[in-house]
Order: sequence, then C-alpha cells, then structure tokens
Amino acid sequence: MILILIISSGSQSKFVCQDQNKKSYTYFDKAKVIAKEVGDQVLFMNSLTNTAILLFEENKFKEAIKIYEDAFLIAEKIEDTVLIAKNHGNIGNVYEKMGDLKKLVKN
Repeated sequence: MILILIISSGSQSKFVCQDQNKKSYTYFDKAKVIAKEVGDQVLFMNSLTNTAILLFEENKFKEAIKIYEDAFLIAEKIEDTVLIAKNHGNIGNVYEKMGDLKKLVKN
C-alpha cells in the first residue's frame, strides 16, 4: 500500500510513498531527536504522528494508539486546538479500523 503523508517533507515523504517503512521510521526517529534538541514540540509531535501513521498502515493498532495518545498530550500541553482535534480524529480512525465502536465514540 502506498501512503502519502501531508505533513511530511523531503526524503521522509519520498520513502513513505515508496512504501519503504523501515527507512521512514529511521527518518522520523532522527526528526524526533532534532526536535528535542531544538525544543520544537510541534515537530516532535508531527514525527510521532508520522510514526503512528506507519504503524496504522502495518495494522499495528495498539502501538499506533499509544503514539497518537503521546502526540495528543503534546498538543494539549501546547494548547493547540487544531492539533488536539486532529489527534482525536487519528485515534478514532484506529478504533474504527479495529472495529471498537465503543472507544471510537468515546474519542
């Protein structure tokens, strides 16, 4: 399956579009390190979200939810209502894919 990430750029998007998830994980991990070094919480959260997208596409739903929840906490911490809403939607999408309608409605 080909996955296109809107919030990614450069080589990250290239590798994801080519479905080379291992390389994508490496680049997202590097982005997280850089984001921590420069104190950019939005970049860190976006890297988490990108990682969760890959996990979702690999049907690793529990891992994806955990990472989306971490991203959600960052969005809450920086009080970005748009990112809070996006992460709610992302978590809901995973629960929908899992068929867990009770948790889907909760989120």
